[in-house]
Amino acid sequence: MTRKYSAPTAEWIPASKQRFVPGNGTYPKGFVVLGIHAGVKPSNTSKPDLAILVSQSPCSAAVVFTPKEFPAAPVAISRQTLQVISGKDVQAIVVNADYASAATGKGGFEAAAAIKIGCGGLYGWVTNSEDRILNPLAHSHLSSDHASNTIERPLYGRPDRCGGSQTALTHSMARSLHYISVDGDTSINDTVTLLAKGATGLPTIAAGKSTAEDQDYHTFQSILTSLVAHLAKLVVWEGEGATRFLTIRIMAAPSRVAAHAIASSIARSPLVKTALYGKDANWGRIMCAMGNTPSLPPGTIMPEQTSLSFVPPDGTPELKRFVNGEPETLDEERGKEILDQDQLEILVRSRRGDNGGEEACLYTCDLGHGYVTINGHYRS
Repeated sequence: MTRKYSAPTAEWIPASKQRFVPGNGTYPKGFVVLGIHAGVKPSNTSKPDLAILVSQSPCSAAVVFTPKEFPAAPVAISRQTLQVISGKDVQAIVVNADYASAATGKGGFEAAAAIKIGCGGLYGWVTNSEDRILNPLAHSHLSSDHASNTIERPLYGRPDRCGGSQTALTHSMARSLHYISVDGDTSINDTVTLLAKGATGLPTIAAGKSTAEDQDYHTFQSILTSLVAHLAKLVVWEGEGATRFLTIRIMAAPSRVAAHAIASSIARSPLVKTALYGKDANWGRIMCAMGNTPSLPPGTIMPEQTSLSFVPPDGTPELKRFVNGEPETLDEERGKEILDQDQLEILVRSRRGDNGGEEACLYTCDLGHGYVTINGHYRS
């Protein structure tokens, strides 16, 4: 049976975020999703905070957990569970918002073990599983984000149980979610899960079995990577208090590792992010962040050959701010046109010329009053 869904119309989704919420669509075959406001956090009296996704038959599961040495209790328990069952016969995922069950000691592990739940929200608080989780279950997993990150892509075929799914997901993560940054921090609850059940009835696919099957696998891999990359961008769009989506593109670097490191240093700079929140075409802060990139070999950055431009999303010409080590005169009107938009690409050419060298791209957002308001009052 095909199950349809429609977008929530609750007023807690701001108008600026409505475009990211699908108006309607179809659930993957053989899955159902339920959700409500369960009151996990007493001060939350209306927003959805608890969700369950259920498969009508057992699935193989591929999961990428946070690599941090201090994982939240739900992460640790879920990792142990998947190891015991070898990623097989998974049939449901339960997720709550508001309480992260992180840094909660023995009580947090006992609560997580009782329900094997994935959490997001406050650290240092234990979810009361008996009082909260046995209520009807939620619409979506929302931490301080507003819109549920849901998109549709057709995935044809089914990767072989566990191993193929895990390989595909790990590959996709390395080309998507590992290339975003909202504020430079990552959560000790971070978890990405891929479920495969073969409900379409199409043949199982696996890499390396034969030429035809290998091509099918790479097709699947490409579609999955596109899907995860889109979700990664939605995470950035939903950055706490964010008003602008930023693409940091480094070109003509001596290595891809160096390009990624430079992009990451720029994307995580509070001075860069606050300047862009204030619509300030401040190239000096970007160059400073570039120069602060740690552990680069000598000669990686050549100031006299470095160029920087602001690239608008509408395809119009870039605004050059720094060319071969020299600042350009700012066209204030053009700068305002570009910085008034909610998307912007910062393009850095680390050496003279457009050709040659390595490239990396990282996605981030600006940092403004909304971020401080949300995180300064997170426990209330």
